[in-house]
Amino acid sequence: SGAILVNSDLSGANLTGANLKGDDLTHTYAEGANFTDANLSGANLADVHLLDANFEGADLTQAQWQYTTCPDGTNSDEQGGTCCGHLSGATPSAGCD
Repeated sequence: SGAILVNSDLSGANLTGANLKGDDLTHTYAEGANFTDANLSGANLADVHLLDANFEGADLTQAQWQYTTCPDGTNSDEQGGTCCGHLSGATPSAGCD
């Protein structure tokens, strides 16, 4: 945790179980990334491209979504400022109802 991943290319990255709590991923491209069981609580996911990313079991408590491309291709701003409910069928452990 504590990483600054602004403007990174994480496309296809395997981040299974990663601790990204509170990390800044602003403007990151993470298409097809695997966030299975990752801790993304409090992470800044503003303007992150998450098309086809996997969030099964991820903790998204208080994650910040702004102009984020959700895994199902929708935009967080058009979904009430969140990608919760648009995670391509994944059920995160916390943070999304």
